[in-house]
Amino acid sequence: RRFLFGNASDVTVDAQGRVGIVQNLREYAGIEKNAVVLGLGSYLEIWSEEAWKAENETESAEEIQDLMIALGC
Repeated sequence: RRFLFGNASDVTVDAQGRVGIVQNLREYAGIEKNAVVLGLGSYLEIWSEEAWKAENETESAEEIQDLMIALGC
């Protein structure tokens, strides 16, 4: 929380409804060009496209199914 809120900054929405991500947070997330935005209930995660693809390659469909069952979904 300290890192997240300590690095917060004011941003404005542009004419097309986009919100920019400040340089230091883009660098921290490794975002060079494309980003993936995930809605996770009450918050969002923003990943570099490459990091998101790598993360998804680590879990099999069977592991996800087992987790969903364990969570009662």
